[in-house]
Amino acid sequence: MFKNYTKKYAQMMGLTEEEYADFLKRYMYYLLGRKITKQTIDNGFFIVEEIIEKREKLKKNNLKYATKHPLILRYRDEIIELYQEEKYGEKAISNIMKANHKATISAHQIRYFLEKNNLLRYEKKKAREDKLHREIENMVLENLKIGTRDG
Repeated sequence: MFKNYTKKYAQMMGLTEEEYADFLKRYMYYLLGRKITKQTIDNGFFIVEEIIEKREKLKKNNLKYATKHPLILRYRDEIIELYQEEKYGEKAISNIMKANHKATISAHQIRYFLEKNNLLRYEKKKAREDKLHREIENMVLENLKIGTRDG
């Protein structure tokens, strides 16, 4: 006889089902021990604002450092700090993550994350650019040699 309106109420409030469940739990504890009045009920909706702010902040951080790897998302600030400030390499960071957090992140995944977000150190960027320029020069020279033989 009773239907589950969770999804409907969550959509009305602009929340996901998990966020709505979190809201209900927090709202229940907010109302606990308080005299229930219209003002008390209205004031309790600050919880919805906090949940939405939290979601927006998470979304903003995810856009700032694009990755889908859940462990890298969790430890991204520490990975960036270790790489840029402490001058550790990808393999060392992988070992540190395993030792400190028991989180297994491959060095390749860390490298991919750093490359994708343009966080590589200047020396590595410069070396990669130089290599790319050399490859382009070689391709141009090969094309010129081929063109002179045929002509």
